[in-house]
Amino acid sequence: MATLAYVMEKIKDDLDLYENVNEFIEDEDIRQYINEAIKEAEAEIHNVFEDYFLTYTSLTLTEDSEVVALPTDIYANKIRKIFYYPSIESNRYEVKRLYRLADYLDVDSQDNYRYLINNSASAGNT
Repeated sequence: MATLAYVMEKIKDDLDLYENVNEFIEDEDIRQYINEAIKEAEAEIHNVFEDYFLTYTSLTLTEDSEVVALPTDIYANKIRKIFYYPSIESNRYEVKRLYRLADYLDVDSQDNYRYLINNSASAGNT
């Protein structure tokens, strides 16, 4: 893997920046350009190849508990779908996400499960 120093030297070599580098482009500017490029590449990878991070797991539900800990290996809360599989096959369904905190107030005990991602300083994402 290339280091930041190697990449900076490569850029200076390729663009012949050794003689005039302090007049036009400083090392900090080059570092910022490199970091921006890395962020853009990372975003592309996460959007184009997001199935690379796809995995399946089971969550254990506890009666009368409103909070379920997310798996520790989940990547950035990227939940595609959650399905509820009770012992009765006919009651299987997709668990829908709550997007607004206000929607949480409308949940009734007879409703299908829904989820809202919460970030707690002590418990992490739940």
